[in-house]
Amino acid sequence: MVITHLHWSGRPIIGGIERHLDSLIPALQDRGHKSILLCGMGDESTGYQKVESGLKLSTDFDIDKFLQKNEEILGNSSVFHFHNGHVISPEKTLEIYQRIDDKTPKILSIHNIAENPESREIVDLPFDKVITYSSFMRDSVRRVYGIDSVVMPCYVTLLESSYGGSREGSTPQVLQPTRFSKWKGSHLSVECITDLIEEGYDLTFVHGGSERLLFDEWPKNSESLGKYLQSGQIVFRDYNFDEIGNAIQNSDLIIHPTVGSGVHGEPFSISCLESIVYGKQIIASRSGYLPSLLEGYSLGTLVDVRDKDGLYNAIKASLENRFQKPNSNDRQVMSRLRDYIRGGLEAHELLYGSLAN
Repeated sequence: MVITHLHWSGRPIIGGIERHLDSLIPALQDRGHKSILLCGMGDESTGYQKVESGLKLSTDFDIDKFLQKNEEILGNSSVFHFHNGHVISPEKTLEIYQRIDDKTPKILSIHNIAENPESREIVDLPFDKVITYSSFMRDSVRRVYGIDSVVMPCYVTLLESSYGGSREGSTPQVLQPTRFSKWKGSHLSVECITDLIEEGYDLTFVHGGSERLLFDEWPKNSESLGKYLQSGQIVFRDYNFDEIGNAIQNSDLIIHPTVGSGVHGEPFSISCLESIVYGKQIIASRSGYLPSLLEGYSLGTLVDVRDKDGLYNAIKASLENRFQKPNSNDRQVMSRLRDYIRGGLEAHELLYGSLAN
């Protein structure tokens, strides 16, 4: 099969969709399929990405030029897979959809909810299949758009070892592996951590995704932040996809305080899933799919959305009990999630095959 994907960014841009595609497309290639990502930002040296400048955000798009440059790819595609095309540049998505051969099966993956008219116009197109990656997103899509979707495992490559072990004798390391943004609750994390350091707690806080700052303002205690950045107690680290698994395994506590609520809550969270699979303590907000993901996992703690005091107290309690290990039930949860995500490759392959045939 020839599976063509379309998304506005690819590796090395850090994000859940990019991470998913960085695992899925090479794995499909390894199984003998031709699979490629057309994107507006990315690195073509990956061997699976083709960068098209017109797909870059806030740039002019010439549909005829795009079709001409990608005539062979589009003409040979067994399946065309749009990723979040309703959220980012829906007008470009519409032009591409309308010009692709009607006989080519089309898939839309909905990773986030957008409620503007342009987004709804895309969702209302007659896609052959609409995909979501959690029961939360399936229900949100039905509630907002009035359509059904199939829930698929969000396939990513996982490290083989299940438990990173404790780091007794070392300074506790707290990690937020998400991109650095307000929606991910980064401002709450920084404020809680600087308060804890001010109170005398010995810890190192590492935050990923630091090269793509989406803040519209800095945390209130930015002076303390600067001081601890200089001392090395707070570190902004721009992890790439190959590093994030080891970073999670080598940390004592993972935090993920997404602030989105309602249908705009956390749609899935690959980093939370990895934290569970690797047997780590994790604190997450009651946002979107996170409560369901952490269900039955004793090392997981939930706090209310935007609850700085709750987050602070949860981090403090976890630091004081940081050498907890997964129990037998936790290991069952870890194994179940690992098997579920591993099955995502075959699930995608079967879906593509059913549409292509």
